[in-house]
Amino acid sequence: MRSTSTSGRRGGQPVVDGMARTNEVVELTRKLGVARRVDFDIAGIHRQYVALAWRDGRIERISRGLYRLAGMPRNRHSRLIEICKRVPHGVICLQSALFYYGFLEDEPQQHCIAIDRKSWRPVISDWAVQFIRFSGATFTQGVVNLTLDGVAIRIYSPMKTIADLLKYRNRLGIELTNDALLGSVRTNQYNPYRLLHFARICRVEALARLYIRRVGSGREFEGRQARSLWSERL
Repeated sequence: MRSTSTSGRRGGQPVVDGMARTNEVVELTRKLGVARRVDFDIAGIHRQYVALAWRDGRIERISRGLYRLAGMPRNRHSRLIEICKRVPHGVICLQSALFYYGFLEDEPQQHCIAIDRKSWRPVISDWAVQFIRFSGATFTQGVVNLTLDGVAIRIYSPMKTIADLLKYRNRLGIELTNDALLGSVRTNQYNPYRLLHFARICRVEALARLYIRRVGSGREFEGRQARSLWSERL
């Protein structure tokens, strides 16, 4: 009977038993939540054992070079988690941040990730991802570090997100900004002082003050009232 063990010697060093190595693959994937191919490389686990664990059905391949434990249930944020694993230097922003905070009910068809103006732009063909280049304090300020399903993610705070929406108002429209502001009020995450802080960084302070005054007066941003904000000269 042919042995399935890979014990022996290679290059003068003992070859570790294949089962033990695939167990290491599974444990590392469990620890990380979502594992990249480079994570196995750093741990000194040869890719043949990653392939073996995958063929045995112990881990699942999410996309090229990205794995998770087999049978792990997906949740509302699974796609965001997987994107963040592929782009660890990026920050969840704009519509994607709104979706995470519950200000948008439906997941965006295209997720938005902020990257530094000078950093390399990742190539991701598995999901629809739009990369937005920020620079200086616009990129570094307001970042919240979280852990979801064992994966570290970076996302802009609700007030930084609203300031970004004001900055990109011509591209995204006013309805999205209104939904974000009302959502932050509804969930007790609204902070006018923090909003002004980030609005200054994004150079939309005058516009942010208009919104803050409307919130203070108890008005909602809907219909013609919302559109009238954009007709005011800043």
